[in-house]
Amino acid sequence: MLAENFSLYSALIPLFMMAFGSVILLLRLFQPIPTYFLWYAASTLCTGLAVLIITVVSAQMLPTFSFIPSTLLFISCAMFTHAIHLRLNVTTRWAFLLVLIAIAESIYVYFSVFDEQYAQRMLVLTITITLIFSHNLKALYQVKLKQKLDRLLRLSLLLLSAVIALRTLYLFMVLQPTNQILSNNLVAAGTQLIILCLSLLMAGLLFHSAYQDIFQQLQKERNLDPLTGLLNRRALEERLKRLKQHSRSRQNAIILCDLDFFKQINDQYGHKVGDVALQHVTEIISKAVRKYDEICQMGGEEFLILLQDTPLDIAIQVAERIRSGIETTPLIQSGQVISMTGSFGISFFQHFDEFSQAAQQADLLLYQAKNLGRNQLHWQQ
Repeated sequence: MLAENFSLYSALIPLFMMAFGSVILLLRLFQPIPTYFLWYAASTLCTGLAVLIITVVSAQMLPTFSFIPSTLLFISCAMFTHAIHLRLNVTTRWAFLLVLIAIAESIYVYFSVFDEQYAQRMLVLTITITLIFSHNLKALYQVKLKQKLDRLLRLSLLLLSAVIALRTLYLFMVLQPTNQILSNNLVAAGTQLIILCLSLLMAGLLFHSAYQDIFQQLQKERNLDPLTGLLNRRALEERLKRLKQHSRSRQNAIILCDLDFFKQINDQYGHKVGDVALQHVTEIISKAVRKYDEICQMGGEEFLILLQDTPLDIAIQVAERIRSGIETTPLIQSGQVISMTGSFGISFFQHFDEFSQAAQQADLLLYQAKNLGRNQLHWQQ
């Protein structure tokens, strides 16, 4: 049953591949990981299992059980291709792949069990893998990719498909390949080496892409409020540091908004409805400002809007648009109409070194608006 020359050392590589894939999949329980990298991890796990079976099973028994590693290999190639497609935003035609694998595996089993033909099995393997990697090539070629890393990943997949196709053509020409021919022939050995190098390159590109995505996601979670998706205080401070270094003298405006009697909404309807109300107000504010204006959630129901290069009349118009939107667009939640209003303080400054003073001024104006009846604007004269 076991291969005659089997040793623990010969199983180290497939065991490492299986362990790597399993660890990545388990890490998903504790840390968000890009979906495409999870598919790559599952592909690595399947490949490691297939190689382990081939390494462990004896040469006499391998033809009988070879359909198991071949199935795992086909599935692994499909998952690997899907991982790249997910990264590059290309559709994977799973129906085609599953039908292809089913047909290929039926033919492979026939030449393994009923009519043992090594050459035909190798042809089935290479043809099927070529079709898996090269399916939907038109969409892969046409997709617009901005990042150099993604363009290199696409090029690697196209080259891999071409090399495997070349290897398939070679097998057709040989007709009766044997293990010895495949291991000694320059074309067979060369294409196998290129396939290995391209596979490692693509694995490295996927790993680097996943690292970048995870890092960016952590930065996003660090700088954005998890409920509203707006900048938090930390992100605003970092943004101000950059603006101080590159800004010139011009009039900028701060709009400070605080929802009136928001505590009553939480007390009457519950904190979940209060959270929805904050998201509702966030949407109103986002529609009222320009794309490049900064919106920051200062905490609770208080929002700060930074308008760069904005004269007094425009800042007042923006604040009034927000105030009116909050007042005239009530939140509809579970059949209940929840009306809200907001009070506003507006201040102005020329240099970003003056931001803190301007923010304090906006805060004072905000509380004047609240003390004088709420649902109104007060601005710096």
